[in-house]
Amino acid sequence: MKKPFYGIAGILALILLTSFPIQAFCEEEYEELDIFQLETLILDRVRRAYVDSISGTELLQGAVDGMIKKLDPHSSYMPRSTADDFSEKIRGDFEGVGITFAILDNKITVIEVVEGGPSEMAGLLSRDKIVKIDNKSVLGIKEDKVKDLLRGPSGSTVTVHVERPGEDKLLKFTITRDKVNINSVTHAYMIDDKTGYISLTRFTIKTQDDVAKALDKLKAMGMQRLVLDLRNNSGGSLEAAVSVVNFFINRGTVVYTKGRRDSDNNTWNASPSEKYTSYTTIPLIVMINHYSASASEIVAGALQDHDRALIVGQTSFGKGLVMNPFPLVTRLNKKNFGTLMLSVAHYYTPSGRLIQRPYDNGRDDYIKEGFDDVDPNAADSSKVGKPVYYTDLGRNVYGGGGITPDRVIEIPPKLNEYESALRGTHIFFEFANDYLIRHNDIPVYFEDFLLQYRIPENEFERFKKYAIDRNITSGDTIPFNTDLEKFLQKYEIPEDMIDGMIKNIKESGHSVSLTLFEESRHFIEREIKQEIARIKWGSEARYRIWHTDDTELINTLTFFDEASELLAKRLAIGNL
Repeated sequence: MKKPFYGIAGILALILLTSFPIQAFCEEEYEELDIFQLETLILDRVRRAYVDSISGTELLQGAVDGMIKKLDPHSSYMPRSTADDFSEKIRGDFEGVGITFAILDNKITVIEVVEGGPSEMAGLLSRDKIVKIDNKSVLGIKEDKVKDLLRGPSGSTVTVHVERPGEDKLLKFTITRDKVNINSVTHAYMIDDKTGYISLTRFTIKTQDDVAKALDKLKAMGMQRLVLDLRNNSGGSLEAAVSVVNFFINRGTVVYTKGRRDSDNNTWNASPSEKYTSYTTIPLIVMINHYSASASEIVAGALQDHDRALIVGQTSFGKGLVMNPFPLVTRLNKKNFGTLMLSVAHYYTPSGRLIQRPYDNGRDDYIKEGFDDVDPNAADSSKVGKPVYYTDLGRNVYGGGGITPDRVIEIPPKLNEYESALRGTHIFFEFANDYLIRHNDIPVYFEDFLLQYRIPENEFERFKKYAIDRNITSGDTIPFNTDLEKFLQKYEIPEDMIDGMIKNIKESGHSVSLTLFEESRHFIEREIKQEIARIKWGSEARYRIWHTDDTELINTLTFFDEASELLAKRLAIGNL
């Protein structure tokens, strides 16, 4: 006997009715339930008469996707596996061995060992190649299968055999799995003798502790002022964002929300902590860019509205929707269908700015506009007509979506085609690994390596061949005239100036026909040095190499006089 199929409408109704309170569902207009009957009829006709074979599951998934697309750009349905990964990111931990890896030459190669994690405790190092797991060969294993072998509950063990540079025999390690913290702070160090730097890359339930440790570390090293880097931080936990603001102010509104339901209308105020009051009186600059979103914008908006920090960079993404997870679990048999992430309210900064950017033109345009190179508020003229709000000191701040920085810094140039191809692989790690085998001249101390060490000239040709062997070529001569024309158009310079500019460049001794490889030499050297630094001194050293060319950070440091002046005015009107 053929099993009955209840159709898209039936299944959707089942999920909705078994996952949400009946009262919430009954608030809708009853006549809208007719759509379920219509969908059932359509599904029945498709299953009986459609020319190609298609399963009911595929049709159901299409119906879910179509329904989600009618909502805002951030509401989404996550299958169970995706929901589990999302939960890990919000919690800020997972159970496993604590490494990042890549499959290189068919071997699981350890790129980085999580500080304080189980693998570090067992003795694993960067560059180790795992060839056996629990006495079974894993040569040629697919990357997505490694997680299944290395992850596991806390307290369980896994045995690995590794190849290590300089060792003739395989080394054996037994690792006791444990909770591995995903640190919200990727690096925190002193830029100079008084300037601290913290890169905060995510907001989890552990963020408050991570930031507290970073601040205490920098204070012990003599920090008198701070750069808080929120670039590329796409957000996370609301409570974590509020906790970060609490380090720098001890009174006033941090953020408030408005939704359709009374339960979604809330206000979060600063909660003073005597332990951290010293951080409320140090000059502070917060860096943001187009990829700073959600919780990052809550932090930047609150600190800007209360005149506590100077905001520097580019206008942030503009994601100001409160996302609530609704587990889709049936009441009858407890079947887990995953999670519905649903927008239930909007975020507002203390001055009343709506953080959410408009999405009236559809999801695709919304995403594209968020990640393009155009800063909508870079020029003063672009702010005309936008709603104006006021900080505690009466400074103008602008609505219209996202957080507009107090000082705009130009977006750094994009990587060229060759650099992008290189960055999309692990070639720099591989080359650095070989480099360390060939060279014994690496300084003992990182500071000497950072400031003085240069990659020898002959290594660039070796690297070029290394890349060619991996099918990465530098291409032909750069079309200089084309690039110059784009430059002229960007800055509205007349095109008839091209010939004169090329002539002047040639007469000054500069080449106008570099290959992409030649143009990328500085990039290549920096990337090789970054990987050498990571292997020998850890992740923080790698970032310090990168920051030597971070023009945004370098420019940011020039604004500390203004940040100090802003703080002095803020303190003059009352305690923070």
